Amino acid sequence: MIRKSLFAIISALPTLFSCHHSNEVEIAVCCLNDFHASFVADTDRGIYGIESLIHTLDSIKAVYPYHIVISAGDNFGGSYFYKVTNGATMPSFINETGIQVSAIGNHEFDEGQKKLSQKWNYLSENQQPCDFTYISANLRDSLGETPSYAKAHHTSEIKISDTKSFKISFIGLTTAATPQQTSLRHLQGLTFDADYIKVIDSLKSTPEYQLIAPSINATFIVGHIGAMRENGVPVWVDIANEQLSQFTTNTADGFFAAHTHDTLAGFINDNQLPIVQGGNNGRYIGIMKVKYDTLKNKVTKITPELCLVRHHQNTSSPTQNLVDSLLSNTYVSNRPLNEHLCYINAEMPHNRSQRYGFTEVADIVCAAYSNAYALLTNDQRPIIGVSHFGSIRASLYNGDLSVLEAGEILPFANQLRAYQYNGRQLKKLLTFGLHNLKYGWLQSHAITFECDSRDNLEVTRVWYTAPNETAAEINDNTPCIIVVDDYMVTGGDGYLPEFFPAHQEVKVELPTSTSAFFNYLKAHGSFSSNPDAMKKVIIDGRNFATLSAIKTNH
Repeated sequence: MIRKSLFAIISALPTLFSCHHSNEVEIAVCCLNDFHASFVADTDRGIYGIESLIHTLDSIKAVYPYHIVISAGDNFGGSYFYKVTNGATMPSFINETGIQVSAIGNHEFDEGQKKLSQKWNYLSENQQPCDFTYISANLRDSLGETPSYAKAHHTSEIKISDTKSFKISFIGLTTAATPQQTSLRHLQGLTFDADYIKVIDSLKSTPEYQLIAPSINATFIVGHIGAMRENGVPVWVDIANEQLSQFTTNTADGFFAAHTHDTLAGFINDNQLPIVQGGNNGRYIGIMKVKYDTLKNKVTKITPELCLVRHHQNTSSPTQNLVDSLLSNTYVSNRPLNEHLCYINAEMPHNRSQRYGFTEVADIVCAAYSNAYALLTNDQRPIIGVSHFGSIRASLYNGDLSVLEAGEILPFANQLRAYQYNGRQLKKLLTFGLHNLKYGWLQSHAITFECDSRDNLEVTRVWYTAPNETAAEINDNTPCIIVVDDYMVTGGDGYLPEFFPAHQEVKVELPTSTSAFFNYLKAHGSFSSNPDAMKKVIIDGRNFATLSAIKTNH
């Protein structure tokens, strides 16, 4: 196996180790993470869909007769296809991949706890039910217990022979930052303990766990908690980094990570703890290769690897057949998923990892928000659409844009709401948005604004460009309208309730964010690139589009 670095990204299927002794076997623990219901191939984004994922996974299983498949969470959420098909493909997906256990990610709460507990078994009386277990040891309900729809841990058994089996304990963790990344109405009664070490130690000391511990051959943390590479070294990216840095091989034999969408296959915490994280959207499958001596009943080696999912067609996959049927027969607002909405004349990136800047995609989204309000009212005040960075999930690519492709840009379809503002309030919101480095800059349309310095980034002046292209300054007392989605209004991405006073809300029946986007795209027909328009921040008479440009131009 050729490794480019400590974090090898395997571009082909892993090869089976040649065992030196007949008593040695190799077990593959395969993990999906942050799949986000990416059933439909999108080659522009490097997503090859369920058909390719199933083919790759089946190939791994053929190479490793002793295997198990798990998930590190965010199995759905962030997928427009999932939303408009009501998750109809999920039971088939779980069953066909053979996922036995899954961590609970933040997006598992997107539809509320009731639906989380039902595991899509409400969809059809005729469907095959899902047989897998959600795990999260640090998730607590109002009684201080693990919720009924989850377990703190799960034990899986892999049959080696008639007399020998391999038992794995999977301990689940969910990032303690979930309340800042999920609509709070879906988290009622829940707490997320950030003291991960204490949580695991307490679990292992329980009589129930002590009873099974002697028979466990390996223990893995399956955490919807992420890491990233910095200078070739993996580092934790979580609200409780200090806790995570204390994990050792005494805590677990390895860590299946998720949430940051990075690709990792190596060792963390002073090069001690194996860790693997397979990117997102089914691009990679994370694998812990466990070398097991059946005679000594001992794990001798654990190797983390990544297997690249390559484009593959013509697989006989029940899930793919279901996807094809849904693509042909699913309508949104009387529009089929394959309907042409508009033409994009140039690629317009929206890179979620480069969140300290303005993007053309976001500008169009925010224009759609303000346009939705303008169509329903005769309001002559400046109308400003704004959006949190994370709601926009994909780029625009040159060519025809379909309903499905547009929907994947704004998959959550949050309800739009409008608020009466003055210029002073607008400056405070924009300033907060420039300092929201954890989640990304607040996106906007039709405004530019001046900041006092490169360091403070406090908004001191704002200009609004009306649809007729006339520009005017918005002073402290200038009345205006802000159009925003209700995720932000309810505290999403750290935006405070004080930004959206209830008495300032305009009572108008606005569409969802995604519907407004569809209508705007359809009405305009085509869009061209204009990156200079993204230079919205003015400092010392110069316009900037990104934080990096501001910091490097002293």
